[in-house]
Amino acid sequence: MKKFVLFIIPLLLLVSCDDDGDSHNEPHEMLVGTWNVASATQFSNSDCTGGDGIDLGASGTFTYTESSLTMDVSITQSLEAYCTERDGQMDGGNCIKEDGQVVTPDDYATECTSDGGQMVDGNCVSSFQESYDYMLSSYIADGSGERGYCEIEYDDASGHDADGGTHYHCGTANIDENRTTLIFPPTEEDEDSGCLYIELTR
Repeated sequence: MKKFVLFIIPLLLLVSCDDDGDSHNEPHEMLVGTWNVASATQFSNSDCTGGDGIDLGASGTFTYTESSLTMDVSITQSLEAYCTERDGQMDGGNCIKEDGQVVTPDDYATECTSDGGQMVDGNCVSSFQESYDYMLSSYIADGSGERGYCEIEYDDASGHDADGGTHYHCGTANIDENRTTLIFPPTEEDEDSGCLYIELTR
């Protein structure tokens, strides 16, 4: 449950997005408004391709102004999805994790509630709301429609850089009138984290 939050909220990739270039596309204005989360998929590779993507069971909204983002998101995860995410195998109604640990439905429910979630029809539902600043490049990569995109977290939650405590979660955004996709590759600090693909619609 927390894994989605850790991927979607800054992954501590300390780079910056290029804001130079032609601004005739007015990219920030294209994002402004409320978007529905259509899907969020975690891939094991670095470019969000292939057939091994895991659906993170996300729903909710992303609301953008010209400089900030508020995410109001719920994650719904079954024991089976939990098991797959941890490279485990289901055995009857139990999950056998990669290290051999057995997780029963009751164990799963206990872990869910201890992490702040609630069990609904056998699934763990976790909800969160977070706000961040963001940067969006005016430059569009040839042939791809993608532009640089960064979400920004401040260590003191004050909305400004405090003692250098600013973290950038960067990737790319492909923005259309009614559909936007965000791709976040793995960070240099955690190259095994995989790639996160988010689709927004309105």
